[in-house]
Amino acid sequence: MTATDDPIVRSIRFREFMESEPMWRFRLGDNWRYESRLAVTDHAVIAHYRCQDEDPLHTRDVVLKIKYKNPLRLEQGDRPNGIPDGCPHKLEHNNVYLLSGNGRRTEQQMSSYSLAPRPKNIIRQYGRAQVVGLRDQVPNEVTFLEYCPGIEWDDRLWHNLEIFDRQDIDVIPEVDLWIIFKQFTRMIMMLDCGNEIPSNAGPFDGRQLGWEHHEMCHYDIEPRNILIGYRESGDDRVPMLKLCDFGDTLRVLTYEHQDKLGRYRFANQLNGREGYRAPEAVIGDTEMVQPFHNGSCSNIFQFANIIRLLMHRDQSSSMHLHPQDEDWIEDLGEYTESKPLSYAASLDDDDADSKIKDNYSGTLKDLVKECMREKPSRRPRARDLWLRVRDGYEACRAPMQGPYDPAKPSRTWPAIHPIFAKAPVAPSPHYRTAAPQWLGDAAAPSTPHLASPEWEPPPTLNGQPIPREGEYEYKGDDLPDIIPGYLRSRPQVPLRYPHGYPMLETRASVNIPERKSDVCGSITRNVQLMEYYDRMGHMWMGEENYWKMLEAGLDPQTYNWGMTIPDPERDLERGQLSGTEYDTEEEEGGESGGA
Repeated sequence: MTATDDPIVRSIRFREFMESEPMWRFRLGDNWRYESRLAVTDHAVIAHYRCQDEDPLHTRDVVLKIKYKNPLRLEQGDRPNGIPDGCPHKLEHNNVYLLSGNGRRTEQQMSSYSLAPRPKNIIRQYGRAQVVGLRDQVPNEVTFLEYCPGIEWDDRLWHNLEIFDRQDIDVIPEVDLWIIFKQFTRMIMMLDCGNEIPSNAGPFDGRQLGWEHHEMCHYDIEPRNILIGYRESGDDRVPMLKLCDFGDTLRVLTYEHQDKLGRYRFANQLNGREGYRAPEAVIGDTEMVQPFHNGSCSNIFQFANIIRLLMHRDQSSSMHLHPQDEDWIEDLGEYTESKPLSYAASLDDDDADSKIKDNYSGTLKDLVKECMREKPSRRPRARDLWLRVRDGYEACRAPMQGPYDPAKPSRTWPAIHPIFAKAPVAPSPHYRTAAPQWLGDAAAPSTPHLASPEWEPPPTLNGQPIPREGEYEYKGDDLPDIIPGYLRSRPQVPLRYPHGYPMLETRASVNIPERKSDVCGSITRNVQLMEYYDRMGHMWMGEENYWKMLEAGLDPQTYNWGMTIPDPERDLERGQLSGTEYDTEEEEGGESGGA
């Protein structure tokens, strides 16, 4: 159901709906006053309520997200294009509930949660209610969410990072972009394992219960879904940013489990805002030999894209990504194994504007380009990115001492950006505390109370940094070593026509396992891919080499990568006939014909 189908979008009916709050089974509570409608989307209307108590011991502001009536919602989910077969069926409120710090807990965890903080960079869900009108059969779902005040600029209240889509503002200092990137890595870790920071505790590397084999792929990470919260103190340079809108989110297998399943492959996921989608969500069906992964690698790509847009201060259509457009891909330039294809070509020194060259280091630009590589396997993993961003932040802030001095701009802290300076400071210690009647909010969060690991400089050798232990390394285009029975082919970037079939004759052997699984994305669900491999499986040396071997009278299975295939049309052992031999053959032919 769209915004035009539900009468709640009309002002009169919406006011009637708000006035029905005292009759809800799970109420918002007494002394709450409707303030304003914040947004109207294709699937929900979002409103702001404010508590009228003089000094409440809970949050003074709350956001209500009212889903439109949809009788098929329980079967189809909240995703506009539905849920792929085999994926866990989760509604948006289920995912936000887990990301808000609620979920299953062990006895050991329960004993240590008295002081545990809530996840800071995910919009918090306090509770929800199903609201049915007097004459309605289908309910509206109402969720109580954390309020983000946003920033008032140019006589308008901006609630998200779309406020930076303007060229008439100062460049965001690099140290502030590292701080934003640090917040993004906390969001990435929360989606990856249920914890905001890396931890090696437990058998699953610090993963929460329920996250041992799965991670969340958001699919719609873009500036409008990064809300601007409060500054927790007046000294904060950047306010707390919050990731929201989990209607497109899927729970997928972890990257490691996708590898274990062999040729793990998703259908194209055309959800989220066009121009901001990760390449694996748009052209996933075009890579036949090495299917793209989906998951935290996709989240990393989209967060890095936001950093790129903030550097440009431009979110216009000219900055959009078009993975399905072959001409757009061609304009990104050539790529090799040592220089994989990246969608952040706008940051290259030859193309970037002078303000990017003069204000941002190669470390930041190179990390963004690495995170925006087309192949998910060539991007940093979530834990490695968490550490690398902190390495970059510490290297950026190390020479800064004291307040801003125009005479020493690179050795003093820059002035707070004028937009961030307008972000309000948190009004009270209870600005995120749930009201008692919101029963959906658990008493204690399930996110472990872990102190942020102490930063240590990465080790160096001859002045060059050494990759940290456990840093992800690309190991080729075939199956991981932990699967016995299938040899790995040579590490390489598969050469292919833009978004077309790979150039098989230039590739090493590709081993094709048969694996039975009911998991979303497993090879048994991809009939097209299996038909392709059925046809090409015996042509592991490449279709062109296969036919050349047959024409030469050789067994194609005896082919090796260093051999030269003889051409039957050019028999080098038979040269031109001399004149005597030619005459002799003619005479023999004539005598036999006369007889």
